[in-house]
Amino acid sequence: MVFLRAAAARPDRIHTTFRAVRDGRVTLCLGTDLLTEVRDVLNRDAVRAKFPSLTVEAVEVFIASVLAQGKMFDSVPQAFNWPEHPDDNHLFDLGIYAKAKYLVT
Repeated sequence: MVFLRAAAARPDRIHTTFRAVRDGRVTLCLGTDLLTEVRDVLNRDAVRAKFPSLTVEAVEVFIASVLAQGKMFDSVPQAFNWPEHPDDNHLFDLGIYAKAKYLVT
């Protein structure tokens, strides 16, 4: 997950996707379900064991940074159904609603 790699990176290293966001080359599209999933993953004990720098405070700083850099789409309607992976439908729904050119996971 691109968010995990970006959140866990050393401060002097910016993930390529987030560098493109920072430089204005792409727009980071966000939805409530996506932010909930990102926060959940970054706060998992197994993830924290592997990446000790991901403290509660560091995760919240990262989320705030993501929100400041991205464009929030509230109330994203359901438009897609992938029966094999229904938990990922919200990502496709967001991409469709935001008219995204790319979906990076």
